[in-house]
Amino acid sequence: MSTLSHGGVGKCGISRAAGQKRADIERFTRRRVAKRLSGSSPQEPMKITCVEKWRVVVPCREGLLERSGRWYDPGLSAFDRIPKWIIRIHTDKGICGIGESSRGESSLSIDAGTQALLGKDPRTFALSALPLPPEASYGTFEMALADLLGRTWSVPVYQLLGGARQKQVLIDFWASRVDPEKTAAQARSGALKGFHGIKIKAALANPRARRLPPVFAVERAAASASGDRGVSPAGSASPGDHSSWAAIAEDDPIEERVAAIAAACGPHFTITVDPNCRFYEPAAALKLARRIERYNVLVLEDPFPWRDRLEDYRAFRQASPLPVAIHTSSPAAVLNAIRLQAVDYVNLNGSMFDFVHMAWMVEQAGLRCWHGSGVDLGIRDASYLHACLATTSCTLPSDLVGNYLREDDLLVRPLDITEGYASAPTEPGLGVELDEEALNRYRVPI
Repeated sequence: MSTLSHGGVGKCGISRAAGQKRADIERFTRRRVAKRLSGSSPQEPMKITCVEKWRVVVPCREGLLERSGRWYDPGLSAFDRIPKWIIRIHTDKGICGIGESSRGESSLSIDAGTQALLGKDPRTFALSALPLPPEASYGTFEMALADLLGRTWSVPVYQLLGGARQKQVLIDFWASRVDPEKTAAQARSGALKGFHGIKIKAALANPRARRLPPVFAVERAAASASGDRGVSPAGSASPGDHSSWAAIAEDDPIEERVAAIAAACGPHFTITVDPNCRFYEPAAALKLARRIERYNVLVLEDPFPWRDRLEDYRAFRQASPLPVAIHTSSPAAVLNAIRLQAVDYVNLNGSMFDFVHMAWMVEQAGLRCWHGSGVDLGIRDASYLHACLATTSCTLPSDLVGNYLREDDLLVRPLDITEGYASAPTEPGLGVELDEEALNRYRVPI
């Protein structure tokens, strides 16, 4: 178990000297970008002329999710059927940028962002605070504009985020809630692809929870997946909190599943256990942690709901034999977790700039983090990669494996993931190209 040290830090757990250093870095980055911008004549403005949008549904690969029966899960069994948006921003200079939404975002969120940007010069935007209305899909437009500007200035997006602080990012494989045999098979598949660990979804039964019919469960899953900034629209500070609606009938055989992974992949293959807050209470989570501590479990992520309960997490952390993490896209939640010494690690989501800022908070507290995902497609995974590269604390295995789990990533060429590590792109912008043929194959009516 790691121990937080708060010597010489302020109320938020971050030193003033470190804050000044960060401010100096950001000023230097702004000056560097401004220098590049000065190469464009003010008599030659760039204008955004239109934004294309496509609605797509790309299913997961056959057999990955349990659609019915004992392992049916209202939060996991149909998330891949929730539509996403792909956008392409055009300019009068012929330079474009592409973006991908979270699951279940509305057409209005794309139209609102489009209307806010049309006719404007993207080179004048503050990328850390884009001029978008609250109803716009912030992260979708952020990555598309970053891609566009990276292509304009011939630099990878991570340079716009402050520069690459690491050369590659550790990635883990992924398994849904399935039986021990299928769990082991999925882990073995990941190991053969070069991955060093796996995240598994899990849950315990909660008879007090309301079970939603499948159609409403899918709608709720869409709501809980979205939200690139702050608290998710589902009302929880955790983007992955399924505790109030995705109840299951009986406990998972979690110990057996973990043991099956260890038997299939060996003692050095790491395991992240993520119940989406569905161990429900600290006592149940602690009992399970003690049963599986002899295996190579890297962390328990969101074992029980933590909104307004970070004090419970601090007590659980002190008693647990395993490290604990929360999953959040809220900077305030990160600061509170640091202040209360409630976590060992943090799983972060959010816009690219918000992720970099939260990862810096984690760094100053002496902790580590990783980047979460919604088992996304290639454009969004690429944006996550650039954000991770611009940090030093994102060294735990991130969740950027959509191209292995979905039927297609909609990219001409997938991200370069070798032996469990995603390499830094060298091409300008996000470094990926939209596969028009695949896009047309998976597009659905708007």
